[in-house]
Order: sequence, then structure tokens, then C-alpha cells
Amino acid sequence: MGFFEKLDSYAPTVLRIGIAAVFLYFGISQVSDPESWVSWLPDFLVTLSPVSDVTIIYLNGIFEIVMGTLLAFNYYRRIVATILGLHLLHISLLMNFGPLMVRDLGLTIATLYLGMRKTP
Repeated sequence: MGFFEKLDSYAPTVLRIGIAAVFLYFGISQVSDPESWVSWLPDFLVTLSPVSDVTIIYLNGIFEIVMGTLLAFNYYRRIVATILGLHLLHISLLMNFGPLMVRDLGLTIATLYLGMRKTP
């Protein structure tokens, strides 16, 4: 068996940990400095929300920390990855087309893959 064949069984775990790290980084960043993230909120969300823009950022950050932690520990991986993938798809589609949107769509696909794959 060759080198890459040996690595094959580790690939889903490496992807899962990498994607979890992305959500944990952004969740922690949002909770620790929500004011820096307010400008990313769509105007309609701020207008329609009964809570402040900073509260929206806090809630999103907490959501991403909790879900990223569950994903990192492989707890309900398929459900968590699907929810996170759909969450990121929603965020991506609210962005203007450009490099950030394309990157986020790539992360969305990788996250949804974790939800679709039967074995970790």
C-alpha cells in the first residue's frame, strides 16, 4: 500500500477538524469583538431583528462555537455538519460575488460533504 492510500483513511478526520477550527475561530472572534463584525450584517437583518446588531453577532458566535465544538469532537457529526453547511451557504449567498463568496462556497461544500458522508 502506497503513502497516499495510507492517508486516505485520515482524510475525513483531517477535514472535519479543519472545518471545525474555521467555525471555532470565527465564533470566538465574534464573541470576543462583536463590534468588528457588525458591518457584515445585512441591512434587512438589522432592520427586522428585535435585538441589537451586537446581540446578533454574539448569538451567531455562540452558535458557531457550540456547533464547531460538536463537530471537532465528532458528536452528531452528520447533523451538525449539515446545519453548519446550510448556515454557511446562507451567509455565502448574502455576500456580493467575489473572492470571499467563492471561498465561503468552497467551505460550504466541504462542510456539507461531512454531513453527507456516512463514515467519519
